[in-house]
Amino acid sequence: MRFCPNILYVFLVVTIVSFAGHLAEAQKLPKVKKPKQNKRERALALDSLSAIMEPTIDLEEEEEEEKEVKKKKPKKKVFYGLKTKKARLSKQASGKQLYEEFHYLKEYIEPNFYVREKYYYHKEDRKIKFSSSVKNQEVLILHGPYKRYLDGQLITEGSFYIGTKHGRWMDYFSNDVLKDKEKFFRGWPKESKITYYDAEGTKVKEVVPIQYGSLEGNYFYFHDNGVVGVTGVYRSGSKIGVWKEYYKYRRNRRNRKKEIQYGEDEFDHDFRPHVIREWSQEGKLLYDRAVRKRKLNQS
Repeated sequence: MRFCPNILYVFLVVTIVSFAGHLAEAQKLPKVKKPKQNKRERALALDSLSAIMEPTIDLEEEEEEEKEVKKKKPKKKVFYGLKTKKARLSKQASGKQLYEEFHYLKEYIEPNFYVREKYYYHKEDRKIKFSSSVKNQEVLILHGPYKRYLDGQLITEGSFYIGTKHGRWMDYFSNDVLKDKEKFFRGWPKESKITYYDAEGTKVKEVVPIQYGSLEGNYFYFHDNGVVGVTGVYRSGSKIGVWKEYYKYRRNRRNRKKEIQYGEDEFDHDFRPHVIREWSQEGKLLYDRAVRKRKLNQS
């Protein structure tokens, strides 16, 4: 069989043309850029190669990452966002050394009006006091950590928030044994039930004071405009003393409505509560039990 050179020539031409076509198509394809890796991806890639080769580490990049991870240190003497100053008191009491360590606000802020006990440092008397009302801007309002020692032994520790007890408070016997523990939220017992008019919790409706599962402390009810509607004191689950009611709107700077007398203590179960005074919405006195009783005695 004779070999035909024409057939070989045709085969070579077809092969060259096909190869040229594939080469042209390859040149038309867009170039794909290699995606850049961030620091974390580069680190992971190095870890995956560590079994077969020694990784190369950029020390400068490692230092930059450490700076980013470091958190800001809390500012000293700043509690709940307010600046304070630290102070100490030391004195002799019954032959023992009493030492107190506390913080107070650098700038005066009025404590919550409705909280019963407001704590402050009285500069003239050089002692820590508490009162139901604080209006003297010369006093120093306690704010931040507080500790009290007796002959070097810690006996009380807690924290204040703008003059009111806040968080956990602990009392100890002289041998480090826990004596008492209480929890507060800005002056209110932690167990207190607080209800609001709004979902955001900005407009207080009622504060029911609870300690150790029992009604204990100052009760408040507020109208929806923020004015106090009812106030009184609970002790061991019973209403005591004078409870006061107020109108929603003030008239002539006063909005008193009614005063109701309860027993002087929680043990007076036979005492019958009664209204002792009542006013109209215009502020006119409508009823006074003491005056009425005096008139009856005179007649």
